Amino acid sequence: MTTISGKMNALDAKDPTTLSNYWAFPTKHTALSLTIDFDKKKLYGDATLTFEAAEHSGSEILLDTRSLDVQDIEIVKGATLKSWKLGEESKVGNYGKQLKIELSEEVKKGELIVVKVSHTVDEA
Repeated sequence: MTTISGKMNALDAKDPTTLSNYWAFPTKHTALSLTIDFDKKKLYGDATLTFEAAEHSGSEILLDTRSLDVQDIEIVKGATLKSWKLGEESKVGNYGKQLKIELSEEVKKGELIVVKVSHTVDEA
């Protein structure tokens, strides 16, 4: 039998069902703007996400995507965007693709970063 002592906080227990690093950049606010094209059965939109950097935030924001065609990433407030990349479809589970947003510098604890993700969604 194994005994674990000490306190465990929310940052210690990571969710195994995500490709994101939600513990490093918790989401504080989400705004969604969508345009629907009924003839093409397609959504066009922007998701604007506000993150607050946690203690060990680093310089990468990792997000889950599912059935999204990411068009562009823009940093509206905070750090400077270095690059972004949409990964391959996950081979484990039903996680979709990881969106990796690389910042040009490390982010300090408590710093707010506002990221705008422009995307489309086709009929699935």
